[in-house]
Amino acid sequence: IDRVGVYLCMPFPAGPHLERAAMDFNGKIAKKKVSLDGAYINLSGLENLAKNFYKETGDKNATAAFVFDYVGNAVLGACENFKDV
Repeated sequence: IDRVGVYLCMPFPAGPHLERAAMDFNGKIAKKKVSLDGAYINLSGLENLAKNFYKETGDKNATAAFVFDYVGNAVLGACENFKDV
């Protein structure tokens, strides 16, 4: 999250700034498949996904919303898969 925020020229630590930007987004959030292995979350590709998303859209607020939506879906998926572990 911090790396994406810094990429978007937000001060470090970037989490609170990225969160505010995400809350200012009113559009539809782009969805990407989350990488899960059971209850194990792999966020290693999120930074690149977010950078590419920003390069395509030029929209900091949409990019911030994308990041938090992705992380939220990853946590939700891991919780849903936890019962199977």
